[in-house]
Amino acid sequence: MHLKQLLARREFPARSEARRSAGVPFPPRNESPARSEALRSAGVPSPACSAFPVRSKARRSAGVPSPVRSEARRSAGVPSPPRNEFPARSEARRSAGVPFPARRESPVRSEARRSAGVPCDWKAVTAIVVSTLALAVEHYHFIFPHKAYDRLLLYLVLPLLVVLLVFRESPARYGFQVGDWKAGLALTAAGCAAMTLVMLFVARTGAFRSYYGHPMHTAIPWPLDAALDLFGWEFLFRGFLLFALYPICGPYAILLQAVPFTIAHFGKPELETLSCIFGGSAFGYVAWRTRSFLYPFLIHWFLVIITILLATNCS
Repeated sequence: MHLKQLLARREFPARSEARRSAGVPFPPRNESPARSEALRSAGVPSPACSAFPVRSKARRSAGVPSPVRSEARRSAGVPSPPRNEFPARSEARRSAGVPFPARRESPVRSEARRSAGVPCDWKAVTAIVVSTLALAVEHYHFIFPHKAYDRLLLYLVLPLLVVLLVFRESPARYGFQVGDWKAGLALTAAGCAAMTLVMLFVARTGAFRSYYGHPMHTAIPWPLDAALDLFGWEFLFRGFLLFALYPICGPYAILLQAVPFTIAHFGKPELETLSCIFGGSAFGYVAWRTRSFLYPFLIHWFLVIITILLATNCS
């Protein structure tokens, strides 16, 4: 059987008859009808291979026919596709003003970039480096007589200086604001109630009684000392780090900020450390939902106070 007759059996009869009468070469296999119609109207033979859907969509939106890797396409002055092409084809595409199709990007990252308008990777990198160094310096050095003051400096003042002087942004962008106070108060009340029920049992265990049963004597009352300690602590994780990572990672930032938060609990009771990946993520959700780190701070502060009170009374 003749080769043209074999090829003609791969397409619809009406299209085959029209191609034979017009003297147009038969299309390759698996060619879409819409592409064939566009090529016939432009007077360009069918392409030798099918285009990718993303590239075809970009060309249709730009008003350019589908790609054809042949001499007929080059003679018609139609730019060639950007992938694996020769420099001459790239130059022809740029001179025609046809944009290259963008590389496929994750939906979360694309949405974040579109909403922000500019890439902000360097801010996320800076936040990660600053947070890591702050944790390391606080672990190895005593700057003030009390650790609460060290953490207030390294976890609150240092990130705020980075936001103001390096990022040149408002601290409110990183959760330093009241935010959605209605949702914040509701989540705070629910979180405190849930933590009270949990700590009624957990704080009575031997590990918690030995660690929290003897509160440290400080120059200021220990609830205020705990507040100073946790205020910087919460801003570092649920403010600075969370909102710096969110434009790049999306909702995964809620979980990612809980990872160093869990590691920073090494040395505390094992059950507390193991639960931090879940509790830290819950705190991160509250901060993201309210756009403020103040409400996770209130829950965390209440949790520390109720833990010390229960562990002290049971010891």
